[in-house]
Amino acid sequence: MNASIIIPSYNGTELLKKSLPSILNAIDLNSGYEIIVVDDGSRDNTLLFLKKHFPQINVVPLKENIGFAKAIMEGIYGSKGKFIILINNDVVVEPNFLAPLLYHLIEKDVFAVGSKVLKAGDKGHYHLRSTICLRRGEIEIIRDKEGGGETFYVSGGMGAYDKDIFLELGGFDDLYHPFYWEDVDLCYRALKKGYKMIYEPRSVIYHKDQGTIVFRKKGKWELFLAKMYARIIQERNQYLFTWKNILDRNLIIKHTLLIPCNLFLSLWGKDHIFKPIGFIFALARLRKALKRRKEEKKKRYRLGERDILNLTP
Repeated sequence: MNASIIIPSYNGTELLKKSLPSILNAIDLNSGYEIIVVDDGSRDNTLLFLKKHFPQINVVPLKENIGFAKAIMEGIYGSKGKFIILINNDVVVEPNFLAPLLYHLIEKDVFAVGSKVLKAGDKGHYHLRSTICLRRGEIEIIRDKEGGGETFYVSGGMGAYDKDIFLELGGFDDLYHPFYWEDVDLCYRALKKGYKMIYEPRSVIYHKDQGTIVFRKKGKWELFLAKMYARIIQERNQYLFTWKNILDRNLIIKHTLLIPCNLFLSLWGKDHIFKPIGFIFALARLRKALKRRKEEKKKRYRLGERDILNLTP
């Protein structure tokens, strides 16, 4: 088996109607590939829909909704491929999207390869090559580099991974439940181990922005609340990532001292109330984050955060 395509889905029947045909058009299931849909405790007719219209696809049915990270792990444990391709249920792929991804994974020091992701409809960029930096004591990811090459991280909803390395690193951390930043966390740990992430613009995917999260919302008010919640979770998980992974004593002290200033400044910026609320949500998981931090300190890595952040000692 060459590769396993894993698609997590929660109440995503309408999204799968568009995504699955494009994926099946791009691969030959008789040539060493498999597609696995992890149904994350859906309450719609996803299981019946898949059984009737896509019997050639493997389904992992979960009895309850366990969130993105755990659902992905369930799919990986049941997969047969040497490589895994993680795809959200709200994307449409181009016919030749897969080969450029797998090409890079042959190299032994490459952990993950990300596609060029365009927004569905207007075809604007959704993901480009990324870098990571520390700004005013806070982790910031900058996605602004054109062209292929090394990148800081690969999206967990639109990328290919070496399965052995994925499991070696411990996979996605459910600290970030229900979604966001688990892929950043995993790739950060891979970088510290000395592995590479690659951005491959020849592999093209079209993505419906936050479609997986908000597609099932019917009313305008419900849709608005879902988008607000997603923004808050993004801010929350950025704090959790920092508290877990920034182990350098001076850097974490600087981060902590600047929290009040950054929260105050956010009220006049694009983050508005999302950042303060996200911080409060993060405090509710502080104990769990500190437990993960303690575990990280025991691990052996080739690189430290100053190396990755390009900071002088």
